[in-house]
Amino acid sequence: MRPRIDAIEDFIKGGIAKMLVEEILMLSGNKVANFGLEYKMPALAQGWDYRRTSSSAGKILSSMPDLVVINERRMPRFVEVKYRAAGPESIDLGQLHKTLHHWASHVILVTNKSRPYFYVTWLTMTSDPSDVVWEPLLGYREWEIRPDVYEVCERLVEKYFPVNLSIEAD
Repeated sequence: MRPRIDAIEDFIKGGIAKMLVEEILMLSGNKVANFGLEYKMPALAQGWDYRRTSSSAGKILSSMPDLVVINERRMPRFVEVKYRAAGPESIDLGQLHKTLHHWASHVILVTNKSRPYFYVTWLTMTSDPSDVVWEPLLGYREWEIRPDVYEVCERLVEKYFPVNLSIEAD
């Protein structure tokens, strides 16, 4: 029973993280649109185990980033949102790069390990995963994040991602 509960918890945590990132970006003056496979083609995502595909088209579809963000200078960017309790060092950058290599994409990480709770990095199709640097989202100039909005979302991380967030199976 525990593996199913873990999957449900991961789904909930990922959804909350994505919503917080969307709000930070939108309330800071950026335009945000959902973009991932689950949003653009839900029927396809539900009826197909796209994570196990070997076709090139399937790999591209399954790696679609979560969001498209257009900043105030009208520059669109793909954004993948991840939640990891253990922080940036827990991200498998090799796997993430392999997944996103079809898309030049920003990755925003939400963590509850310690402040800051939001980090960002940029992956290009040719970047070496060992060269990736995580920066705090608040100081990242691409989207000009408003400090007041950011602070509210940091408090929401503390509220909805307590350090020992786990559901015990009966």
